[in-house]
Amino acid sequence: MSSSGFAADKKTSNLDDYKLKTIDISEVPEWITPIEVKDEVELVKVLEELRNGEYTIDSSIDSPILLKEDALVGPMSVDTKSVNLQAYVSNLLHSQNAYSTVTYDTTNNTIGSVSNLYSDITGYTVGVEYEHNSRHNNISYSSDRKTVTIKTGGHYTYYFLLDGVIKISEENSVITYKYSVASGIHSISRSTFK
Repeated sequence: MSSSGFAADKKTSNLDDYKLKTIDISEVPEWITPIEVKDEVELVKVLEELRNGEYTIDSSIDSPILLKEDALVGPMSVDTKSVNLQAYVSNLLHSQNAYSTVTYDTTNNTIGSVSNLYSDITGYTVGVEYEHNSRHNNISYSSDRKTVTIKTGGHYTYYFLLDGVIKISEENSVITYKYSVASGIHSISRSTFK
């Protein structure tokens, strides 16, 4: 992380900056074990890492599958392939994954459709609840249909145990990525908002 100015100008985060909610222990889902922190300083440190920590961005593409003529719908040619995509953003704890299936014409490398948009998290998920939210799904094609921008995401709830009290932090997180037949997945990014 880079910063400019004098060290004295650096703002120190405190717990109030995160607008945490306090909930009753009975409101914690039974499959969630809250992350226990020893004091407010440690909780701020964990929240700061989640908000501004280092993230790794990557992707994977399954081998294209040639679609059979009887599986085609509408005006697609017999040279149509389908490919499953995964883009992900990982922090030190877990990965948020974005999935989709792209169908394209191999004759001119134009994208016919995008389907199966979904997201989840994998890895160390103690104290974390994630729910995919299809309202974050968005698909936009370039005018020549050679590139598509795909967005999908969900809602995070982090559960913390601080001095016998349950505190939660919530945020929405969306992964955006572009795909073209010629260059694969590129321009992966993650945005968060309350």
